[in-house]
Amino acid sequence: MPAHLAEEINSPLPPENSLDWWSDALLVYRWGSLLLAVGAYFFVPALSSAEAAWLLGIPAVSLLITARHREWLSLLQRVPLLLAGEIGLAVILLWTTGDGVSPYFFYALTPLFTAPFIRAGRWSGLLFAGLYGGLVWFAGRSGLPPRWPLVAGQIGTAWLLLFLVGKLAAGLQHFQQSAGQLHTAWQNVSRQYRILTTDYNQLNAIHEMTLVLQGLSNPQTVQEKLLKTVVDDLHFRRAVLGLVNPGQTEIDRWRQYPAAERQPSGASFSLSLTAQSSPLARILETRHTQWTETGQLLPEEHPLQNWLGAGQWLVLPLVHAGELLGCLLVEAEHHTSASAGEWVALTALVSQGAAALSAINRTRRLAVEQERNRIARDIHDTVAQSLFGLVFSLDACVKLLPHQAETVKKELLEIRNLAEYTRREVRQSILDIWPSELNRQKFMADLQKYVDSVAQGHGFNVEFSIDTRFDTLPSLIRRSLYRICQEALSNAARYAQTDLARVYLYIEPHKVSLSIRDKGCGFDPRLVLSRHQDRERFGLRGIIERVETLRGECQILSQPGRGTQIVVEIPLEPDRREKK
Repeated sequence: MPAHLAEEINSPLPPENSLDWWSDALLVYRWGSLLLAVGAYFFVPALSSAEAAWLLGIPAVSLLITARHREWLSLLQRVPLLLAGEIGLAVILLWTTGDGVSPYFFYALTPLFTAPFIRAGRWSGLLFAGLYGGLVWFAGRSGLPPRWPLVAGQIGTAWLLLFLVGKLAAGLQHFQQSAGQLHTAWQNVSRQYRILTTDYNQLNAIHEMTLVLQGLSNPQTVQEKLLKTVVDDLHFRRAVLGLVNPGQTEIDRWRQYPAAERQPSGASFSLSLTAQSSPLARILETRHTQWTETGQLLPEEHPLQNWLGAGQWLVLPLVHAGELLGCLLVEAEHHTSASAGEWVALTALVSQGAAALSAINRTRRLAVEQERNRIARDIHDTVAQSLFGLVFSLDACVKLLPHQAETVKKELLEIRNLAEYTRREVRQSILDIWPSELNRQKFMADLQKYVDSVAQGHGFNVEFSIDTRFDTLPSLIRRSLYRICQEALSNAARYAQTDLARVYLYIEPHKVSLSIRDKGCGFDPRLVLSRHQDRERFGLRGIIERVETLRGECQILSQPGRGTQIVVEIPLEPDRREKK
C-alpha cells in the first residue's frame, strides 16, 4: 500500500459531539451578552434594589455554570425540567429589569439556544412565550403599564432566533451522525488495513523465504533462516529446530532462536525417534501438529528438557513426500495468542523448509551416487583390469614352476611393474576424488599433473586457454569441467598417439564453452560408443552423461587419422557467481 494512503488511513477521525461544541460557543455567548447588559447599567444614574440584586447574582450564577458548563448541559439533556427552571428564571429576569426594554434580553435567550440541542426547542419556545406573556398580562392586571409591542417584538425575536438555532442544531446533529458513520467506516477500513498489512508481511516473508531457500545448499543455513523468519517476521517468542540424522534414527543438530547461551551439541542432545523413547517421538511419528508443554515433550532426565525450559510449545514435524526431515518447536503463550493468518504462514514456512531440506538431501545423495559411479568406472577401467592381469600372470607362473624358473623370473618382473602401475592408479584415484579450492591456476596445474602421471613419462603436453572469469563459475560446473577435461586428456594421452592436446574454455553471458582437441590418430565415435567393454567407450559415455546432468550439449568430433575434438556447452543461470 502506498505510504501516503497508509498515512491517511492511520490518521485519527473521531467525530465531535455537537453538544460539546455548542456548549463552548454558548459559554462565549453567555458572557458576551452579560457584559453587554452590565455595560448598559453604567448609563443608569440609579439602580433599583431588584436591578442591583440581579447585577450581583447573574455573574455569580454565570461563574458557577462556567465552571461546570459541560456537566450542566449534560444534566439538562438528562433532566429537561431543569431547562424549564432556567427559562422561568430568565423570564423573571426580563420582567423585573424592565419588560420590553431589559438589557438582559439577549442573556435571557441563553437557555432557549440550548433547547434545540437537547431536543426541547418547541416546548421551550412555547414556555418562554407563555411565561413572559403571562407575567406581562399579570402586571397589567396589577395596574402596571404593560409594554405589549416591545414584549411581542422580543417574543418574536426569540422565536426567530430559536428557529435559526434549531436549524443549526439539526445541521450539526446531521453532521455528527455523518461523522460517526465516517468514523465507524474509518475504523473498519483501518482494521482491514491492519489485517491486510499483516497478511502481506507474512506472504512477503514466505516469498522471501522461498527464494532464499532455493539458493541454499547447507542444512544449517536453512535451519538458521527458518528460525529467524518464525521469530522476526511472524513474531513468535522463541523457536527451536532439530534435524534428522540421515544415518541414524534420531534428531540432533538442535538450534534455538533467539540464540541460547549454550547451543546443544554432541550425542547427549540427540533424540531417538523410536516411539518408546519420548512423547515427542510419538508426536513426530504421527506427522501431525500438536500443542504441548515442555514437561510433556521429553523425559525429565533428558538434557534438552533443561535447555528448553518451561513453556507452551507447538510441535511441527518437517515432512516432505512422507519423509521426516526435522522437528520445529514454536513457543507461544497459548494457541489463541496468534492470528489465523500467522498459523497459516507458519505452516507454509514449515512446508517450504521441509522442501528445501529434502532438495538438499536429494542433491547430496545424487552427488554421492554420481561420484560412486565415477569411482566405479575408474576402478573398473584401471585397477580391476590390472588386478585381473596380475591374477592371470600369477596363475601362469605357478604352472611354469619349477621347470621354467628363468621364464617365471622374467614374468615376475613384469608382474612387479604391473603392480607398481596399479599402485599408482589407486593413488591417483584417491587424489582425484576431488581437488580442494579449484581455481583457474589449480585447474590447469592439476590437469597437467594428471596427464603427466597417465602418460608415464613419454612427454605429453597440454596447452591451455582458460577464461580469466573461471573462478566466478559455480563450483558444480567447475568440478564437472575438470572431470570432463580429465577424461578427455586421459584418452588422448593413452590412445591418440600424439604428444599435444589443446584445451579452450570461454565464458559467455549465458553459457560456458569447452573444447579439448588433439591431432592424433582419431577414431570412429559411433563404433567406439557401441562397444560394450572398452575403456575409451566407458570414458566417453561418462563425459556425455556428466554434460547431460548439467542440461548441456556434448559433441564428439573425430575421424580415423584426423584427430579428435570434444566440444561441450553448458548453460549458465542469470547469476553464475558462487553463492557462499
